[in-house]
Amino acid sequence: MRSKDRESRGGVVIVNDQNRIVAVGYNGMPRGIADKDLPWASHHEDKAQEKHMYMCHATINAIMNKNQHSVRDCRIYATAFPCCECAKFIVQSGIRRVAYVADELEDGAVEDVMR
Repeated sequence: MRSKDRESRGGVVIVNDQNRIVAVGYNGMPRGIADKDLPWASHHEDKAQEKHMYMCHATINAIMNKNQHSVRDCRIYATAFPCCECAKFIVQSGIRRVAYVADELEDGAVEDVMR
């Protein structure tokens, strides 16, 4: 996995209706920022020293960096159930199906949004 995040090495693959890969993504820092330049701590008394302020989730990275004009009607395969922010990107982009391996973040509200 390409993610440098030791705690949640999230990754996704988006495929079209011909099962061709149109995007891949992993948890990481924003484009153009070296992994060593920002903090990787999950918890810190100074919130600016936590990774959550900067981290881009795998789903958002994949949707934003796709290799075609649209991911409408595509499928996404993920290592984990999408968080509420990623679920909004999935719905807004028109992705129709989501498959995931781990469901520790599964949330009924997110499921409702994605229906």
